[in-house]
Amino acid sequence: MQKHTFLFIVFILVGLFSCQKPAKKFSASQFDPNSKRFEFLRDAVKDAKVLALGESSHGFGSMHTLKSNLVQYLHKDLGYEVLVMEAGYGDVGLSWYNIDKSTDKQLINSTIPANLRSKQMLPLFTYLHDNAESEKPLELRGMDTNISGTAFRYRLMWTIRRLEPKVIQDSIENGLYDFARAVEYVNNEEQWEKYMTGYLQTLDFAKSIIDESREDIIELEIAEEKEIELMINYINMLKKVVDYDYGEMYSRGLHIRDSMMAVNVFDIVEKEFPNTKIIVWGHNGHIEKGPGEDDNMKWLGHYLKEKFGDEYYALGMFAKKGFIYQTDAGKTSNFELKSPSFIETKIRTDYGKNVFLDIPPFDQSNSNWVNKPIDGYELEAGGQVRFIPSKRFDGILFIEETEAPDYKINEQKRRTN
Repeated sequence: MQKHTFLFIVFILVGLFSCQKPAKKFSASQFDPNSKRFEFLRDAVKDAKVLALGESSHGFGSMHTLKSNLVQYLHKDLGYEVLVMEAGYGDVGLSWYNIDKSTDKQLINSTIPANLRSKQMLPLFTYLHDNAESEKPLELRGMDTNISGTAFRYRLMWTIRRLEPKVIQDSIENGLYDFARAVEYVNNEEQWEKYMTGYLQTLDFAKSIIDESREDIIELEIAEEKEIELMINYINMLKKVVDYDYGEMYSRGLHIRDSMMAVNVFDIVEKEFPNTKIIVWGHNGHIEKGPGEDDNMKWLGHYLKEKFGDEYYALGMFAKKGFIYQTDAGKTSNFELKSPSFIETKIRTDYGKNVFLDIPPFDQSNSNWVNKPIDGYELEAGGQVRFIPSKRFDGILFIEETEAPDYKINEQKRRTN
């Protein structure tokens, strides 16, 4: 009897261990950044329900190209069906709802932030537009709680102009820009409070008009019920994301924004597309699965990692040299990272020009460099950031050189909110 019991326990243990996944090992492989094939990623992301694509700066034109090609590959070859971008929830929602009335250039202008509206991005939006009515569309959604494109302002004002006199139209249209004005006065509390108050009052006023005129809007065929709900929900988000006091924009403000983006992604995954693989597009700082050194902020990717566990894959991206568009300065400049303390230099020296790294989870007992602190260049995160690669990312795409974004498809001033 004891022998049989012993054999049974051994059988169970063998079965348990045989069902466990083999430990992920560090690997590095070179790739052609001009290719539209990314087969080297297939095995690494095979278990990812939510695959997040980062970027060390929004101002790298070659990353616009790389990510655009990668998204199309993921849709056509690996079965990803939804692209969720770091773009306004309302801007993208309203644009996609009216996709049959737009062109690819109108789609790019109406949805994403101006520093992403480049010629390098246009092929992706042509692809999105051309496949929107197909049997297998790549659905587009926005997760951000800031206004990023032109769709929300245009649709809101188009509706209000058919309901209210010009004096009210002008008041609301002007007030929608008060948040951008407040940002310019981060060092002047009086002016900041003035414009933030005006912005919130504008949102409340616009919401009351839309909500109280709902029946008229539908009867006069100004907008459909779905569009009304999108506008009202977005206004609520725009109010909630600025629920902080003077001096808290880059602390509590950032926390609110990323936590709200996470909720929007949860809703997209669980309510709209519960059995679908999702691509998330954002900055490295948003999509990272774990924090950098001395960073106490909880970012979007931290929530996604908690929610989806091993089904979340955070793919960071870096470039070593080339040209970068600096949004705040409004100019393009060249850069080159030479210090051995930077991950860009480390990867170029040890592995080659254009490399994919598949990184195992952090292991303090493992002396591999990915388990140790290293610097990286991320302009919008302050420039130099320090982190442990295995804690922050599941994989890294590295390109040696990047071109500047080409914004000639749009002549309007590039701005972000």
